[in-house]
Amino acid sequence: MASGLLAALIHVPTLALLTLGVVVAVSGPRDLVHWIIVAALVGLVVLVRPRFGRLSRKKVALTAAEAPALFALTDRICAVLGAHPVTWVVVDDSFNASYGHVGLRRRRMLRIGLPLWSVLDDDEKVALLGHELAHDVNGDLAHGVLVSSALQTLATWYRIIHPGPVMYVGGDSTMSAGEALARPLLAGLANLFLAVLRAEQRLLLRSSQRAEYLADALAIKVASRGAVITLFNKAFLAKAYWFGLRRAALVGAPDLWAAGRGHLATVPAHELTRLHRVAVRRGHQVDDTHPPTALRIRFASTHAAGIPAVRSDRSEMEAVERELAPGYRRVAAVMRSAVGRPHSGDQLV
Repeated sequence: MASGLLAALIHVPTLALLTLGVVVAVSGPRDLVHWIIVAALVGLVVLVRPRFGRLSRKKVALTAAEAPALFALTDRICAVLGAHPVTWVVVDDSFNASYGHVGLRRRRMLRIGLPLWSVLDDDEKVALLGHELAHDVNGDLAHGVLVSSALQTLATWYRIIHPGPVMYVGGDSTMSAGEALARPLLAGLANLFLAVLRAEQRLLLRSSQRAEYLADALAIKVASRGAVITLFNKAFLAKAYWFGLRRAALVGAPDLWAAGRGHLATVPAHELTRLHRVAVRRGHQVDDTHPPTALRIRFASTHAAGIPAVRSDRSEMEAVERELAPGYRRVAAVMRSAVGRPHSGDQLV
């Protein structure tokens, strides 16, 4: 309730700017200065307007026509969960996965990081899909159009207003009195928007973590308790995976995916136990909105084993892999070009 109210208030400055722009446009002397002011107000409104996300043309986005087996599997999972079918499945080079909405029509998009997908067995893949698709029904306020657009608006205000580092031209290190006065004022105003952003994130924290636990419980219903637990255990192996993959890329291995899986196969069981203990001690988690992974594993362990609601046979998963083959090739090319650069998004959502 509080987060929704704050999100609504966040859009008030944008509405005020829009109203001011309309008032100025229909009044005044209608000279050049008048229209410059109107253009400035309209431009600012465009910058801070609510954004609803969009599908990047640079992404590998699959539709039901291009990947019928994959979409048939996601549709079966959605039917069990009572979720809406997705419009696109986007694949990329992250050891991660996510679910979201894009556009004014709020079309649903599932994102699958092929590095993560490539190291999962069939049951774990169903568990991953179950968890992500459960975000459509788990009541996460952060996925709502009002709250998500408010968070983006606050971030935009901060970027626009914050003065950034001082830029010196031609070795001139002097600063005018006006600039010296304006910079701290702008920084203070920008930090005010940042403080509101952090306050909204704190209000959402309990809702977001509750939603993650509920998505985990729904994933257990879809797949199995064991598949969810082993899926989370592989979250601890992200750094090991990237180490093996980068080494394979540097030596020119022909199949990066096989190299990544092969490297993880060499990780001994006692190393996974050690990583699990370290995660418990350090509170390993995907980000601030997710509960610690070790607690999610403990939560999953408390559920009854049950019978999976969705089963996928080997022939179906082989068909899915054939549909993902073009994505594998494109993503592998991206990863080869990124060798040596730090990688982001290496954790499991």
